[in-house]
Amino acid sequence: MVAESKDRPIQWYTRYFRKRIGVARARALLRFRPLPLARPLDLVRTRVQVSMIRKKTQIAYRASNDHLCVEQQSVEDLCGEFGTPLYIYSAAEIRNAYQELSRGLQKAGVERAVICYAVKANSNLAIIECLAREGAGADIVSGGELVRALRAGVKPEKILFSGVGKTPEEMADAIRAGIRSFNVESLAEAQLLESLARRLKKQVNFTLRFNPDVDAKTHPYIST
Repeated sequence: MVAESKDRPIQWYTRYFRKRIGVARARALLRFRPLPLARPLDLVRTRVQVSMIRKKTQIAYRASNDHLCVEQQSVEDLCGEFGTPLYIYSAAEIRNAYQELSRGLQKAGVERAVICYAVKANSNLAIIECLAREGAGADIVSGGELVRALRAGVKPEKILFSGVGKTPEEMADAIRAGIRSFNVESLAEAQLLESLARRLKKQVNFTLRFNPDVDAKTHPYIST
């Protein structure tokens, strides 16, 4: 969550609530003329209220004191203590999401699944460490993310190296660390991986990424 000054355009709030509570509900809640805001929390309190609460969430509107809270902590108080803009992450929400996914896989009979967090989504060490404690792996796309994942406590055998921009040095570091697997994006990368493995005298696991020419029906810049 971001808390910031009144200078943010109203379009930002629209995008935020569409992402948070869904397009249909956001349209209903945000169907009003832009108003001068003292702070974003005014909009949160007056327009969203209980509507943004979902089952088991750690982000809740507390009607008793008119505050938006994260894990029993007032967002307004946190903004006052740390200033804005302020990013607030709920460790409980992260753990709940991981556990829910893990239980779903087990119920589906997928016993040996390794859930890997895409570090590029948010490389905050505290978030990676929180997930590592739950048993999560890491999906990385650079040598820097490899270092962060290992530092946060992710086991090497639960790390996948993806991405099209791997350098020979980064790949060699990952091989030495003993990561689980490489996601190979091209024939040239496969040949490079083979030569590095031979030089380092290591056995390396890898998967091949194919483009089956299937229309994902999404934005062309993110379609794969």
